[in-house]
Amino acid sequence: MAKTATEREREVLALLRKGMPNKRIAHALAISECTVKIHVRNLLTKADCTNRTQLAMSQLPHSPTPPEDPDNGSVSLAVS
Repeated sequence: MAKTATEREREVLALLRKGMPNKRIAHALAISECTVKIHVRNLLTKADCTNRTQLAMSQLPHSPTPPEDPDNGSVSLAVS
């Protein structure tokens, strides 16, 4: 099983790390509390943690971010 978190799991984890309960996470992300519980359970498994405190302190690897598509019309700002 892959040990990387999905984008939504990373969003849930960020709010969990702020100490938010499942109900507030659900409200903030406009998802159900049951869905938050599923994401938390998946994160606990991926991080090999047994509770939310361990999960909040874990260093779960992030999923790779796809590279920017230069042909999509977006402007890239380079700093030199």
